[in-house]
Amino acid sequence: MAFANSIKGIDKLIEVLPQEYQFWDKFNFILILDYECDYDYIEEKYFSTMNIVVTDDDDKYKIKLTLKQVYGEIKFEVGKGPLQSLDIIDKKSLGYESDSRFHVYDYENDDFSIWCNEIEAEIIR
Repeated sequence: MAFANSIKGIDKLIEVLPQEYQFWDKFNFILILDYECDYDYIEEKYFSTMNIVVTDDDDKYKIKLTLKQVYGEIKFEVGKGPLQSLDIIDKKSLGYESDSRFHVYDYENDDFSIWCNEIEAEIIR
């Protein structure tokens, strides 16, 4: 998480979470996954948003991630918490376009791979 300073709200997560919880792969259980798609009639294009609430194995901390302009693929068996090893990478430094800036994915299982242009993160108590 320390290298994810382009994620809005990351400073608060780093401030609140103990050092051993400051890794995305500590939060592998999805509690809520919500997808919305709206049409902007002024700009004449669709805007998609995904809200994901993840927790650690002990259900001690919960993080809400809001991903904007989302695309990608998710496949999982319902009821098992689909992630094995969550990671978020900012690809801007590698020259990716702004709509593909962040890659949110499971690095041990290719069933969860989402791209987005903006992420907001917050602790949920």
